[in-house]
Amino acid sequence: MQSYSTSFLTDSYLKYIGWTLHDKHREVRLKCLKALKGLYSNRDLTARLELFTSRFKDRMVSMVMDREYDVAVEAVRLLILILKQVLPESCLLFLSSLTLHILSSTLHLKVFCEL
Repeated sequence: MQSYSTSFLTDSYLKYIGWTLHDKHREVRLKCLKALKGLYSNRDLTARLELFTSRFKDRMVSMVMDREYDVAVEAVRLLILILKQVLPESCLLFLSSLTLHILSSTLHLKVFCEL
């Protein structure tokens, strides 16, 4: 996707990645988060993910409380990466919803110890 970003970083392709965030299989959700980390780690591509981020941010944030520990850890890592890359005004709402989810989740506080 990074190599052919002009073709694949469009809404018509990215929606499928977003949908896999809701998959019932742990491995699929985990692979999706790792793929997204690869995309968000490239500053040149981050701007092209703005619509995807706004559409799927609630799901990415809620994945911090995923029933599978490794998925929750990967979700936290992705969100931290996004916050580092995309810190303009649009992230203020993103940050506040992330903070609420993290503070309300006592079960997943140990996730932060591994970061």
